[in-house]
Amino acid sequence: MRARHSGFTLIEMMITVGILGIVLAIAVPNLSAFVARTHLKGVADNLAQDLVFARSEAARQNKSVRLTLQGGTSSCYGLSIKATHCDCAVSDTGSSSYCELRRAGEFPAGITLAGVDNAFDQLIFDSARGLPVSSSHATLSSNQEVQINGRDNRQLIVKMSVLGSVCIYAPGKNTAGYPNAC
Repeated sequence: MRARHSGFTLIEMMITVGILGIVLAIAVPNLSAFVARTHLKGVADNLAQDLVFARSEAARQNKSVRLTLQGGTSSCYGLSIKATHCDCAVSDTGSSSYCELRRAGEFPAGITLAGVDNAFDQLIFDSARGLPVSSSHATLSSNQEVQINGRDNRQLIVKMSVLGSVCIYAPGKNTAGYPNAC
């Protein structure tokens, strides 16, 4: 009587490897797009939370809080209670231009920030009520927006009203989860 060996034949293994290759070829591009969307959403959510934090810190410390937004390839933003805007690219805590309240930067590859109408980079939260004001401490005349650009032409907008409420939306509906309800 002949003994029976259990296991896989070479043909079965080749078919399994072929099917696995097809599944991976479909899944990997979708996974990288998912990671890019997640990075974009993370930066937008953090910026929105930091704007709310800046308002509360201005009222809590009874000091004006300044937001510095630096766009371009070295995008970053920072929050400071100093009399002048800080440089969010400076990481040395002993520097006079260090952002002592918050410093955010070194975003994932492909993420950049841009203030719409270049007004956002001179924003100050007043010490009395935490409301956003211009660099001359005048009441804002319009909403402020920061455009966050990601890979694959994805964009999110963080919008702050003249009263300081913050919301996030996707202008072209190309990023799920953020309807234009601002």
